[in-house]
Parts: sequence; structure tokens; C-alpha cells
Amino acid sequence: MVNYSTFASMFIPVFAIAATIIVAAVFASASNLHGAYLKQISEITHPSVEYRNVLGRKIAVIVATALLMAAFGTVVWLRWLVISEQLGINSGIQSGTFGNASSTMIWSRVGPTIIINLLIWGVGTLYSWAVHEKVPGLREAYRSYLRATRVVDKRRTPFIAEEKRLRAQYDRDRDKNKITINEYKSLLEEVNSTLARLQESEAV
Repeated sequence: MVNYSTFASMFIPVFAIAATIIVAAVFASASNLHGAYLKQISEITHPSVEYRNVLGRKIAVIVATALLMAAFGTVVWLRWLVISEQLGINSGIQSGTFGNASSTMIWSRVGPTIIINLLIWGVGTLYSWAVHEKVPGLREAYRSYLRATRVVDKRRTPFIAEEKRLRAQYDRDRDKNKITINEYKSLLEEVNSTLARLQESEAV
């Protein structure tokens, strides 16, 4: 809101909102890269890491830092213009509601904007440092593994269901076969018993 009030004093609402979103995105991206780089610097600069990977991370951090400084400088400069205009410096008024305007007075009003933006960057960097793993790409690799596992589980679901159905079917057939075998054994015993009686009668 501090940066939006600055942009709103200079531009129409649409441009003010767009500028605020752009500055917020720059601060968020820079904080994320700075926090991750600080957390992973020992792994990134390890001799076993390929130089092109180290160079890529350094370039990304340098670009993010340059954009952050540009956004920060723009916000402070516009805030300075807004405050100086309110104090009457730009309009040539030497005294007004705020009394005699001076650089000290302007800085006293621009100072909170600087501090708040620095706090936003610092908190974002600290949060990024806390949520990132020490090994670069470890959390992202774990998330990719979880996504791949969900995809595999989803594709395996119909096969698992079919496997359960086949097992149940063969278990039922096995039980039926057991009953049939027991019935055949009973009939065989009856046949054997009948043959034994016939043989005994013939012997008599």
C-alpha cells in the first residue's frame, strides 16, 4: 500500500496498480533468489558442481539484484518527488502547511518508505531461506516424485481393480473345484464299496 500510494500520486489508477504489481513481483522474485542462494551457497560453490550451473545461478542473482535496485530506486525517487511537491518545493512555494521545506524534512518522510521496502525484502529473503533445502533442487525433485507417484497410482488403479477381480474369481473357482473333488471322492468311495460287495457276492 505504501508503494501504491506513491504510484497513485503520480499516475492514473490503472498504471498505479500495474506498477505496484510489477514492483511487488520484482521484490518477491529477488527475495526468493537471494534466500535460496544464501541457503544453498555452500552446495552451489562446491568444487564438484559444474561451473555452468554456478554461473547460471550467479547471473540469476545478479539480474534479480539489479532489478530490485532499479525498482527500489524508482519507488524512492517517485516518493521524493511526491513529498517535495507536497512541501511546495516543485511549485516554488518556500513556506506552506509544513513550514520551510528542506531535504531533511523530505528524507524524514521518505525514510519510512525506504525502511518498509527494506523490511519487505528482508522478510521475503528470510522466508525463502527457511523454506528452501540446503541441496539445490531437492524439494523440487521431491515434489516431482510425488506428482509422478500420483500419476502412476492413478494409472495403476484399473489394473489393481482387475487383479482383485481375477483373484476373487479364481478363488471362487478353486472353492467350486474343491467341492466337486469332494463329491467325486464320495462317488468313488460308493463305487468302490459297490464293487467290493459284488466281488463278495460272486465269491459266495
